[in-house]
Amino acid sequence: MNEEAVATKPRIEIRDKLRYETLKALAIQGKYSFVVSLVNAVIVFIALQPLVGPDTMLLWLAIIGTLTLVRMLMIAGFFRLEETEILTGSWQEAYVFLAYVTAACWGSLPLLIEFGETQWASSFVIFVISGMSAGALVSLYAMLRVVIPYLMITLFPLLVVISSTPAEASLQMAILVSFYLILLVRSAYLLNANTQKTLRLELENEELFDFLVNARHDPEAKNTPIDKEKYWQGYEI
Repeated sequence: MNEEAVATKPRIEIRDKLRYETLKALAIQGKYSFVVSLVNAVIVFIALQPLVGPDTMLLWLAIIGTLTLVRMLMIAGFFRLEETEILTGSWQEAYVFLAYVTAACWGSLPLLIEFGETQWASSFVIFVISGMSAGALVSLYAMLRVVIPYLMITLFPLLVVISSTPAEASLQMAILVSFYLILLVRSAYLLNANTQKTLRLELENEELFDFLVNARHDPEAKNTPIDKEKYWQGYEI
């Protein structure tokens, strides 16, 4: 093994650790949100089925329920798999895809009703989608490639529908929804940055501890400088 390969090996290992810990945080945060999602889905079904129709809303509820159940099973499986299986398998890609499809289901609600004609239904849908978006921020911020598209997919249809509604306050409401989306995206970046910083510090402390333990048995290791930038430079979650 050449000198360059030896130098890059620790970097790959610690970056994989960061990726695994990020996915673990995503799984831990997500498992507490599923019950809330199911309860909200049932409430939406009860409230909107007289307007939309029981068949359409039952199909929507069945899709939401199925997606939530599959995601729950995936998170349960996460904690049964080995770290290497998570990193080399397709768990992340599958979970991200299911999150996007779930966001599309919630985002489709404004398209199912005659938005603006029934005031209470329009207000109810805005309230539900806003709440689900805030909940998604709390449960998905550990990974930006999940939470940012989720927020966009959920809120953008609502923004389009409100903008195209011929009502006096439609423009003002569209502006408020736009600011709300910007606020959520900004919050996601801040929360993600804090999470990544915490995880990196924990992993660096582990690396330092291992270095000190090895240095006791290898006197030459004491003179080896630690360049932490080689572990993280150019790496994003």
